[in-house]
Amino acid sequence: MINQRILSGDSMRSCRLAMPAFVAAMVFLASPLRSEQPTGAAFLKIPVGARAVGMGSAFSALVDDASALYWNPAGIARIGITDILASHNEWIADTRESFVGLAQRLPAGQVLGVSYLTLYMDPLDRRGDKGEKLGTFTAQDRALGLTWAMRLGFLSLGATAKRIEQRLDDAVAEGQAMDFGLQIRPHRRIYFGAALQNVGPPMKYIAVSYKLPTTARAGMGYRLTRTVTLAVEGRQDIASLKKETDFSAGLEYNLAGLDQSYFWSPVVWRVGYLSPSGPGVGLGLKIFGAHLDYALTPMGDLGLTHRASLNLRFGRNRKSSSSAGRIQSETAPGGAKKIRATKSSEDETADGVRDKKKTTKKKKKKGVKTGTIFDMLFRR
Repeated sequence: MINQRILSGDSMRSCRLAMPAFVAAMVFLASPLRSEQPTGAAFLKIPVGARAVGMGSAFSALVDDASALYWNPAGIARIGITDILASHNEWIADTRESFVGLAQRLPAGQVLGVSYLTLYMDPLDRRGDKGEKLGTFTAQDRALGLTWAMRLGFLSLGATAKRIEQRLDDAVAEGQAMDFGLQIRPHRRIYFGAALQNVGPPMKYIAVSYKLPTTARAGMGYRLTRTVTLAVEGRQDIASLKKETDFSAGLEYNLAGLDQSYFWSPVVWRVGYLSPSGPGVGLGLKIFGAHLDYALTPMGDLGLTHRASLNLRFGRNRKSSSSAGRIQSETAPGGAKKIRATKSSEDETADGVRDKKKTTKKKKKKGVKTGTIFDMLFRR
């Protein structure tokens, strides 16, 4: 078992290293950078995944499945071996949104992912000057993404390259964009995340050019108990005329209370709030090893929106830790080397791993103060 004094020291050092990067992300959110040119490709801002939406879209810090291909590319660095997610959204005005994502772990701690996002509707009638029907036409928006991510101890980094297409009948607009993200997990209960989405040159539709909906988001997650996880997030539309920062908050309650991971609980309840949209609720079920999520959100006079997601995960989540499971080398008699792996505090209770009860007694080392505020807040 890990000595409590070592756990506290590593965690506090990790927090001191993590805070500057997180504060920088929050300062960036508050930047006065704005554009007076209206933006297009609004479908890129429609939230993906029922789990995230059920928590009010406060998800950039917590995301650790294939929906990270949308929310924060750094999140796929924490998957097991393979992660697949399919999501469908019955949105407003008879429009529908679908998302499919696949993330695959590679050697050397790297992860690759591909994603496909589309917004579409049923064919529309084409009418002449006198209202006569002249056939039908279609409208569809879509984006294809390729994502790379890597975990470096308690820090995860990721980037996505996207190809964007908007089609209305025979008119087509095409463009490219990038997403960048990071996640920091200095302690098994604390998560930080930040992402910059839809960075790219303007798109041109017929004779009109418009900027992409570049968005910055940063959030924090805190695992209050083995059954309750809290999350908050701020989001700023950089490229739009909007000057206010939107905020969201969410709660996830593990009804079974058997361990800390959403992926090992049969029932999960969620509630969240996203400004200015309003509240939302969600439910998660584990059925035959597959994880099915549902979210319901109101859209004012436009009615309710319904989202459903199916997640298949192969292999346990990677342990996000400040020391990343150190490997120690010992010299045995005769000169032979014996390799011994030691577990960090994060390795003991990372996502997807059952929370273990510590049974060893805590020993106080002479001259070392153990009753810090950090220990009082975050020790088991």
